[in-house]
Amino acid sequence: MQGKTAHEDQRYVTGLLNNDHRLIREIYQKFSGGVKALVMRNSGNIQDAEDLFNELLMEICSQARKGKFVLTCPFDAFIKMMAYRRWVNKLNKTSKKMVTFSDMQGYDDVADEDVTEKSEAFDLMARKEALFKQKLTELSEGCREVLKLCWTVKPMEKVAEMLEVTYAYLRKRKSVCMKKLTEMVRESQEYKVMIG
Repeated sequence: MQGKTAHEDQRYVTGLLNNDHRLIREIYQKFSGGVKALVMRNSGNIQDAEDLFNELLMEICSQARKGKFVLTCPFDAFIKMMAYRRWVNKLNKTSKKMVTFSDMQGYDDVADEDVTEKSEAFDLMARKEALFKQKLTELSEGCREVLKLCWTVKPMEKVAEMLEVTYAYLRKRKSVCMKKLTEMVRESQEYKVMIG
């Protein structure tokens, strides 16, 4: 993927990052209708569609903030492919049988391999993040506190001071908690399904 240039629709991603109200309004006006139609034709309602669209925009923004996202295709094709994958996954989770529908017919021309690859990566990343957050809630309260403070407060010496422990103890405790969290994630059935 390196070496690919940004599509002109990268301006929408930049607009989300910069909280540009004019571009954000344009995103909703131009692109939310397609997502709404997709969801409503496939067992969803307006609220489901609005929630899904907002969730997708937040994910795009989150990945762009991390510097890991450059749009190399039309925004419309990308957001619809993401919506399609995410909605199918949600339906499959609530249904006892696999759900498939052909609303993406016609997007084969627009949705090249890059769109498909990016939307699959986004979906996998979102599922991993959700699993991580779920397992984090299952850790002991002490571990949750240590990890959250270490992730939000810098430097770690300050965290040690806040918790009234030594820096060495905090490093060891963080390591033990991260190891436990990692084990919980890797041992979960959902993780095993994700990695195939």
